[in-house]
Amino acid sequence: MTDKVRRAGRFIRRWALSICGVVLLIAAAAHRLQLDMAAPEPYRSSPLIPIEFILVVVVCVGLLVHLVRSIYLTARKRWRDLGFLAIDGVVGGICLIAAMQIDAPTLVHMT
Repeated sequence: MTDKVRRAGRFIRRWALSICGVVLLIAAAAHRLQLDMAAPEPYRSSPLIPIEFILVVVVCVGLLVHLVRSIYLTARKRWRDLGFLAIDGVVGGICLIAAMQIDAPTLVHMT
């Protein structure tokens, strides 16, 4: 395995929750743009709904995993890793809240 592949894997593992949160935010915004009160059927049958649902579940589970991992990192006194974890958790949480605000009719009723 090359060094670039290792670095890319480490980056994805470190920032996975933020990446999922940003993708959720983009999917929620794209789904909200489909809303047309004159013809609401494309909004209700959009293929983005299952994607949003899966990403909401992934981000919520990821936040719980981050909570448990932060307790472990605090006990091991690995402050640098805890800092990255905290930033990733905050960005993922903010993206989740923003997606809930943007596409509230769908996301609130499906979760």
